[in-house]
Amino acid sequence: MGDLFEQLAQILLFLAFLVAIYFVIYSLKRMFEKKYFVRLCKGSLATLKGNFFLQSGPRQSFQITRDSEGVPHLIGETNQDIFFGMGFVHSQDRLFQLEMSRRIATGQLTEILGNKENLLSCDLFFRSFLHLGNAQKEWEHLPEQHQKLIQSYVNGINSCIKRRRLKGSLPMEFKLLKFEPKIWTVYDVLILTKCFVFQNNSILFEKLLICELLQKKNISQEMMRELFNLKNVTNNENTNHNEEIEVEIEKEEEEEEEEEEIEKKKEKKEEKQQQEEKEKIKNFLSNLNLNFKTIRQQLQSLKIPFMNNSVFKSKGVLISGKHTFNNSPLMYSEIFSNSKIPTSFYELHLNCQKNNLNYYGFTIPGVFYFPMGQNGKVSFCLNIEQSDNLQLFIEKRISNNVTKGHESCDIGIIKESFHIKGGKTPLQYESLKTPNGISLFYNNNQKNKSKLDAKEILVYNSIIHNTEFITFMINLLFADHLNSIEEILKNQPNNFLNLVAVDNKGNIGKYSNGNLFSNNLINNLILPGWQTKKNRNCPPKKTNFYKFKKNPKSGIIINQTNNLCKESLKHYAYLYEDQMHDQENKINQEKFEELINHNLISYQGTQLIKILKQNYNDWFTNNKNPKVKLFWEKFKNWDGLLKNNSFGATIYPLFTKKLLEFVFIQYIDFDFFNLIFNNLININISQNSLFQNIQYRFLNQLIKNIQNTNWLTDEKLLHSFFENSIKFIDKEFKKIFNQIHNNKKKVNNFTNFQLNHPISFISNILPGIYHTKKITHNTLFQNNFQYNYLYFPNTKICTQIKSFFDLQDCSKSKMILNTGNSENPYSAYYDNGWNNLIKNNMHQTIWFSNQLKFFQNSQIVFKIMEIVKSKNHRKNK
Repeated sequence: MGDLFEQLAQILLFLAFLVAIYFVIYSLKRMFEKKYFVRLCKGSLATLKGNFFLQSGPRQSFQITRDSEGVPHLIGETNQDIFFGMGFVHSQDRLFQLEMSRRIATGQLTEILGNKENLLSCDLFFRSFLHLGNAQKEWEHLPEQHQKLIQSYVNGINSCIKRRRLKGSLPMEFKLLKFEPKIWTVYDVLILTKCFVFQNNSILFEKLLICELLQKKNISQEMMRELFNLKNVTNNENTNHNEEIEVEIEKEEEEEEEEEEIEKKKEKKEEKQQQEEKEKIKNFLSNLNLNFKTIRQQLQSLKIPFMNNSVFKSKGVLISGKHTFNNSPLMYSEIFSNSKIPTSFYELHLNCQKNNLNYYGFTIPGVFYFPMGQNGKVSFCLNIEQSDNLQLFIEKRISNNVTKGHESCDIGIIKESFHIKGGKTPLQYESLKTPNGISLFYNNNQKNKSKLDAKEILVYNSIIHNTEFITFMINLLFADHLNSIEEILKNQPNNFLNLVAVDNKGNIGKYSNGNLFSNNLINNLILPGWQTKKNRNCPPKKTNFYKFKKNPKSGIIINQTNNLCKESLKHYAYLYEDQMHDQENKINQEKFEELINHNLISYQGTQLIKILKQNYNDWFTNNKNPKVKLFWEKFKNWDGLLKNNSFGATIYPLFTKKLLEFVFIQYIDFDFFNLIFNNLININISQNSLFQNIQYRFLNQLIKNIQNTNWLTDEKLLHSFFENSIKFIDKEFKKIFNQIHNNKKKVNNFTNFQLNHPISFISNILPGIYHTKKITHNTLFQNNFQYNYLYFPNTKICTQIKSFFDLQDCSKSKMILNTGNSENPYSAYYDNGWNNLIKNNMHQTIWFSNQLKFFQNSQIVFKIMEIVKSKNHRKNK
């Protein structure tokens, strides 16, 4: 018996020894992993100080300095050297962005990521759509001086890539994904620029619809030209069109002398024909939605980057000096983005005094596009949204030829192959090629062979338009007055952008080929300085970057706020224009800046309080409910506090809290309400998708409840609205509490740092209804809540990041740490973010501390749960 116990004791000791060894090995592994990750991050840093001796590239020495905001200033003696430096700094700070953008545009994602998330269809689409053969022809059409600038830019990118390869300092994303960036060519820049133009081209779906209709022969080419202003769609002239839709215009011989009666009959006949034509167009357009929806669904099924809810939407305000308080023009701009792409804009300064180049502004790495900036003589904003820059051709195939008008031309089949990560053999695919361009459809199996054998072919040609775009961008940098911009635009046979400019004398130029929102509002693209050292997600509050120092009469006022909630409400600024005029009917610039940049939402809340005071003071004062009276005593003096408060800081701002108190106290215990909202009010939960979804559903419910535009001045309607709305909100809150109570371990409805801007309901809706007297889905939901964009999901990186930063405390709220998704606060999109983390010892950076604050705040639902539990406990006692 004793021997048995001894044997058991030895076995237990041996097992304990094995467990101890396991824990030692596990601890050492975690320690080495953490040190490896630190080395990995530090080894990825680009060298930002010192003298670089480059074997090829710049002709003369040039200097790169970075200011306190991390913005590079490039000073050189030749334009080629300046553009070389621009490529160099782009590669220093955005090398991974450059590589991934290039791979998307050239269809090379599957080579490094495999066929995940339908990436293969994406690669095949772009390989056909943005074919290298077109880029080679585009290069030949560019002026020689522009070719030199692009070549210098590419040399700068490659020079930095070679240096970082030799030093082993490639960004950590390359090391984790186990691939290296390729050397760039000038064709990569042309293809990527074309891809950028394509992604912002909302006209594509209309063009595809046109091609679809022409292929089906449902409508005459003449009507298509008139409806969509077509100039380059060709079709077989013997095509049988639908006689009911086609409008026949009778050609009558002109006579020198016509009687008056004949003229009147002719006029009546023409009017009748016009009315019939309008009716046919109206009926035709009413049937477009179904076809449009089908084509859109087919295209979106490819899951092509930049195309699924990713078009940039932006707004700018241009006010002439005649209407401002200090007689200087005011240009204000902002951007609304529907995608989960962190902004790709890069802020820099190009200075070559010898050649009249002194550009302060924004660029996009890899793309020759300058969305906003100034050169000391002219400041400008532009965008290419809703531009018609796509040349699509429908060509009739006859045997092995394609007809173009009355001519025929040979058709060619392009056969190519490429490797897919994890694949054993290269994938082969075919595309049709005509002198007009490459077919949009590819063929990689026998099922799609019918597309190559189709009698009609859809091809795309961008050679002329892409060269025009790049030429215009470069010329715009050197524009020295507004007239020169007009001359540049005259040389563009196909305008494809909206542009607004101000010179240093205060003169204003507006050039647009799109739809103007109003006389003072024009679409443009801008998002200022995200890549600051202190806080890359939140631009600095004060920046004089775009104000002319020599000529203070002209300048650009850029909104720079870290409050995402404000962004969704600035489109209401024009509603309060009458509140910003002084006695001389001029806009007070200080009031305008204060309204736009600081207290717009507070201003709206103050206005709404005034409305309630004017219309409901007696109703509140004479109310028999003592809690209502108590609420009104607090509420009616709230407008003074609003002016000093950041109104959009939470999804339940102070004013909304007070307004909802009035609603809640009639249905929920007043003390319980205060207990919850006093805990909510000072905590930023605006990024909490759980509450955000409630807000979204509440807004939809609100729209259903409002049946009369006069409800705001009708006591019964207002009370009915509150009654119905509170039942809905109460129901949703109970769902949250039940979810928390029944699921003690995890609440998985949290996300972190969404780029969309949650609308503070009530404070957003009521002023809009009050001023517009109309409520529609479009006016309330101009910014989508849902996005479909994915860059490259990789759970291994997420796990390492989470382990490295010790984010176990966030496990309950299940934060999304997905590299390539902007919900990840440690997103590895841009190398500069890692640089800032390492340089500032991570935990001491404002950016990082803000995220830690949010991690703490994300536990707010659990705090509410504790409140509910404690209250229930008190009730039970």
